Amino acid sequence: MRTDQEGPVNRPRVAGLLWGVLRRSRGAVAAAVLLAAASAAASLAVPYVVSAMVADVGQGHVPVRQTGGLVALVLVGAVTAGWSSYLLGRVGEYGVAGIRERMVRRLLAMRPSDVRARGTGELVSRTAADAAQLRTLSDATVTAMPISAVMVVASMTLMGWLDWVLLLIVIGTFIPAGMAIKVFLSNMHRSGEERQRALGALAELLSSTLSAHATIKAYRAEERVLGPIMEQVDTVARSAVASDRSQAFISPLMGLGQQLALIGVLAVGGARVASGHLTPAHYVAFLMYLFQLVNPLMTVATGFAQVQLGRASAGRVLDVLRLPTERTGPADPPAMRPGAPALEFRAVRAGYQDVDVLHGLDMIVAPRGVTAVVGTSGAGKSTMLNVVEQFVDVRAGSVVLHGADAATWPLAALRSRIAYLDQSSTLVAGTIRDNATLGCRSAPDDTTILAALRRVGLAELVESLPAGLDTHVGGAGDLSGGQRQRLALVRLLLSDADVLLLDEPSSQLDGPNEERLLEIVEEAAQEHAVVLVAHRLSTIRDARRIVFLDGGTAVDTGTHDELVERCAGYRALIRSQSGAAHESDGAPAGVAAHR
Repeated sequence: MRTDQEGPVNRPRVAGLLWGVLRRSRGAVAAAVLLAAASAAASLAVPYVVSAMVADVGQGHVPVRQTGGLVALVLVGAVTAGWSSYLLGRVGEYGVAGIRERMVRRLLAMRPSDVRARGTGELVSRTAADAAQLRTLSDATVTAMPISAVMVVASMTLMGWLDWVLLLIVIGTFIPAGMAIKVFLSNMHRSGEERQRALGALAELLSSTLSAHATIKAYRAEERVLGPIMEQVDTVARSAVASDRSQAFISPLMGLGQQLALIGVLAVGGARVASGHLTPAHYVAFLMYLFQLVNPLMTVATGFAQVQLGRASAGRVLDVLRLPTERTGPADPPAMRPGAPALEFRAVRAGYQDVDVLHGLDMIVAPRGVTAVVGTSGAGKSTMLNVVEQFVDVRAGSVVLHGADAATWPLAALRSRIAYLDQSSTLVAGTIRDNATLGCRSAPDDTTILAALRRVGLAELVESLPAGLDTHVGGAGDLSGGQRQRLALVRLLLSDADVLLLDEPSSQLDGPNEERLLEIVEEAAQEHAVVLVAHRLSTIRDARRIVFLDGGTAVDTGTHDELVERCAGYRALIRSQSGAAHESDGAPAGVAAHR
C-alpha cells in the first residue's frame, strides 16, 4: 500500500513552496524588505535634492547643504541596497537548502520501484537544478518586483506633480513598449518548462550512460551512445534559445520606450520651460525621475520573466514533493507469537506494474536455520525478497513475520528485524566504516568491525589502507566485485536483525571465499532465520531445507537429495550446471547426484 504523506488535499502550491523558502528567516526577510525600501526612498529623494541645488545655483548661492544631503542619500541608498541584497541572498540559499532537504526526504521515503520508474537522473536534476531556480523566484517576488513597482508608482506620481503634460508623454510612449513585452512574456513559462524537462531527460540519459561506462568502452560503442545524448543536448539548447529569445527583447523594448519618452520630454519640456509652465529646476528633476524610471520598470519586466521560469521549476519541484511514499504503518509493532515461523508466505500474489511475478506463493521460513531458494531466472526469487522488505506490494495473500501479518507492522520496525543483501551488493557513498555499520542501531567499536571484516577475509586489506576503516569506497578507493560483496556481508553480520535475506551472495566469490561464506551462513543460522537465494548449486546443496520456485510458486521443498529424487525442475536445473561429466553416482538415470 502506498500513501501520500502530505495527503491528497493538503498539497503544496507554488506560493506555499515560496513560503517554505522564506519562513525559516522571516526576520531577515523583513529586514531585507525594509532596507530595500530605504534604498528606494533614498533614490526617490535624489532628484528633489538636485532640483533644489539647481534652484540655489540659479539664485547665485553655493548649495553646500544640498550637496551634503545628496552625498548622504547616495551612500545610504548604496549601503542599504547592498545589505538588503546580501540578506535576501542568504535567506534564499538557506531556504532552497530546506526545500532540497524536503525533496531528498521525499525521495528516500519512496519505494525503490517508483524511483526507478521516475529515473534517478531526472530526480537528481529536479533536486539540484530546479530547486536552484527557486532562489531567483524568491528574489524577484519578495523585494525586487514589489519595491520596483512602488518606485514606478512613486516616481510617476512625483513626475505628475512636477508636470502632468510631460507625464502623459512618458506614459504614452511606455504603454506600447509594455504591451509588446507582454507578448514575449507569454511564451516564457512554456519554454521554461520545456527547458527544465529537457535538462532532466539529459541528466537521466547521461546518468544511465555513465553507469554503463565500462561496457560501452568494451564494445567500442562511444559514438553510438553519443548520438542520443547529443540529440538531447540539442533539445536543451533549442528550448533554452526559445526562452532566451523571448527574454532578449525585453531590455531593448524598454530602452526604446525610454528613448521615445526622452525625445518627447526634451521636445515638449523645453517649450514648457520657455513658456514659464515649468521651472528649470523642476525640469531637471523630471528628467532625473525619467532616467530613474527605467531601472525599476526593467526590474518589473525581467521579474515577470524570472517568475515564469521559476514557476516552471517550482512545478517540477512540487511534482517531487507530491510523489507517493511508502506506508509507515501503525505506531506500535504487533505482538510476536512465540515459536512461530520467522516468515510465512500465504498464497502471495505480487509483481511489477501490471505483471504478476509471484502466483500464489506458499512458503514457510523456520525461526532458525537456512532456507535456500532456487529456480530458473524469472522464477520470482528476488521478487519474493522484495515482497518481504515491502519494496513490492502484495496484491493478494499475505506475508507474516513472527506470527503477525506484515501489514500490521510499522515499516521501520519490520525492516529493523530484517537484514538484506541485494544481488548487486550495493554500497552507499561513504567510508568502509559507514557501509559496515549501516544496519546497526548503535555504532560498534573498531575492534568489533575489524573482527567482522576478518571473518570475511577483508581485515588485512582494510588495515593496509592508509585511512583504514575511514577509506572512502569508490574512485581511488574502489573495491573489486568480490570485495564489495564481502563488505556487504559484514553489514549483515553487524546488524541487529533476526531474519537475514541473501540474494546471490556468492555470485562474485571464488572457491575459498565461497566456502568462508557458507561457514558464516551456517554459523549465523544457529541464531537467525536465513533465506539464501542462489543459482550456484555449491552454495545451497548442503542446506537442510531447499525450496524450488518455478513460475512464481513453490513447486517443491526438501533436501538436495529429496529434490533430486522427486522434482524434475530441480533435476533439470542442476543438470544444466553440472553437465554430463558429473552424471551417475547412484542418482536416477540422467541425473547428477552431487552427493
